[in-house]
Amino acid sequence: MWVRRTEKVIPSVTRFRRDRPVRIRLTNVSERSAYVPAFNRLAVLVLIGDLPRAVGYVRLDSKKYKDWQVLAYENCRDRHLFKRECELYGQWLATQPPSVERRAYPTPVGVMKRSPEDALDVSADRLACAGRWEKILEQRERDE
Repeated sequence: MWVRRTEKVIPSVTRFRRDRPVRIRLTNVSERSAYVPAFNRLAVLVLIGDLPRAVGYVRLDSKKYKDWQVLAYENCRDRHLFKRECELYGQWLATQPPSVERRAYPTPVGVMKRSPEDALDVSADRLACAGRWEKILEQRERDE
């Protein structure tokens, strides 16, 4: 059995009877509707050892055919099944315990006042950055 893929359609052999293919599913990989004419040959049965006469056919056990099947399965997602799967995952996730324990904190009522002993020292001897740098330079000059 040899199959050939087109730009829009990928064939997948889905059923065998007595080691002979019986049914072929066509997967549309284009963004629009794809039509396959009745005379278009996507699969060819040939005798063992013979090759198909047209170009582009591959065997069912080849790597290229397996790559086509990956493309075919990638493009045939059932939206209803995916939606149901998302719902089931959400239900399952809701029943799971949290991975990190959350502590309960009281709800803030207002802005708290700082106690006098925790208050910042705002004495007059505090210097800005430039003043501190000048003091450090003066101290270094005295030490030298």
